[in-house]
Amino acid sequence: MTPSDVIVIVLGYALGSVPVGYLLVRFRTGQDLRRAGSGSTGATNVARLLGRPGFAAAFLLDLGKGWLAVTLAGALAANPWVVSGAGVAVVAGHLWPVWLRFRGGKGLATGYGACLALSPVIGVVALMALVTLLPVLRPSMLALAVVLVAIPVGALVADPGAAVGLLLMASLVLFGHRTNILALRPGGADHGRVRFLGRPSARTADARSRR
Repeated sequence: MTPSDVIVIVLGYALGSVPVGYLLVRFRTGQDLRRAGSGSTGATNVARLLGRPGFAAAFLLDLGKGWLAVTLAGALAANPWVVSGAGVAVVAGHLWPVWLRFRGGKGLATGYGACLALSPVIGVVALMALVTLLPVLRPSMLALAVVLVAIPVGALVADPGAAVGLLLMASLVLFGHRTNILALRPGGADHGRVRFLGRPSARTADARSRR
């Protein structure tokens, strides 16, 4: 790896570190987004203070910086591993931005933007799979987790060259959502809400049994 390759990866991290959601809320309201809701700087938390327009702006801008990091890496570096490294770096930058003392968002929008740039086919298929699973699996975190796990597996078949980068990016996004994922396990806060193919959740079934 050459010094220029290292610079490309560092540039990816720098782009990921731009705290889009934090800046939107700060400019619009003067508030610190990290002290609201979940404390995340991602689009979902932005929506709590700025509504749907704020969510859309933060999501698209975060997605854009993920796409831009990988696209720039592809233009500046000939090594595909460096391009994948820039994708991993931009997601890491979003999760741990140096400007906010390494406290950022969860990486979904940024990771998806990087995925689209690294492997457009996998990106489109992943979105279609998520749209298909959302009405089937509840809560939505369950559908998202299934898709994130499936992305690198699918890449092994459809785009092997991007598989390692997608695996690392998906792993970072899963790590960013670890609190939500742990809530799905037995005893977790969302365990009783898990539903598959329209079957009633454990809590719903228990409520019916008491009638």
